[in-house]
Amino acid sequence: MTLDQLERRVRLLTRLTTVLFLLLAGVLLLAAGPVRTVYLGDLAARVIEADTLRAKVVLTGRLDVVEPDGSLALLTANSVQMPGVVLEGDTVTTRGGSAGLIFFYEGHEVGGLIYRIDDHREVPYALGHLSLDQYRHDQVALMQYEGQGERQRAGFYVNDRSPAFDLYDYKALLDSAALLPEAERRAVLQRFKTRADAGEFGGRRVALESNRRMAALRLSDWKSQERLRAVVDSAGAARIEFLDAEGKVIRIISATE
Repeated sequence: MTLDQLERRVRLLTRLTTVLFLLLAGVLLLAAGPVRTVYLGDLAARVIEADTLRAKVVLTGRLDVVEPDGSLALLTANSVQMPGVVLEGDTVTTRGGSAGLIFFYEGHEVGGLIYRIDDHREVPYALGHLSLDQYRHDQVALMQYEGQGERQRAGFYVNDRSPAFDLYDYKALLDSAALLPEAERRAVLQRFKTRADAGEFGGRRVALESNRRMAALRLSDWKSQERLRAVVDSAGAARIEFLDAEGKVIRIISATE
């Protein structure tokens, strides 16, 4: 027997062993009836594939739901295995030890739900966040809770995003600027900041929140400058404030007027 023939027989025996192992695993699963608890480790994820798997409890650190073409549709993970925000293969920011779930479309993140508690601080900190993203862009609608001691804030927010400049354009700008000499890099980023401050790329338009015993509805212009506030303060007094383009209050309507 030649060496090539021996290698072919070893490969054949390996395939036959794998098939027999899968058949045996299937028979054992059928004989055992409905599974109550499934531990999904690396080996099980590679070996066991089925159209339907029924279980009372599934224990795993991360679960990826994919489309028929293999692209990621939904990811849910614990605080350790939750990935950061990824743009074109680069992790641009972490999620700070948050657990939750993230939605995707064709590889692009389009929203998610996360929750994080940091009780190692002198005053524990908590964050809950649910958001929907504009396609290939950042958040456009979100609910968020943030609390630390007496500082407690919760609200619903709406942002406008420019369709002419998305997150991938911003990343390309940062990548190209990083290759420039320091003075030129600063100049490029300053020009971008000037355009952003002018409202060219959008900003926050609506905020409805409760913050330190004050409830407020804030409506802003395209530059994220507040132009109208409806407030019920901590003393229970209600008022409506109108602001100019510089943020100065130009008129107040109170409950007594």
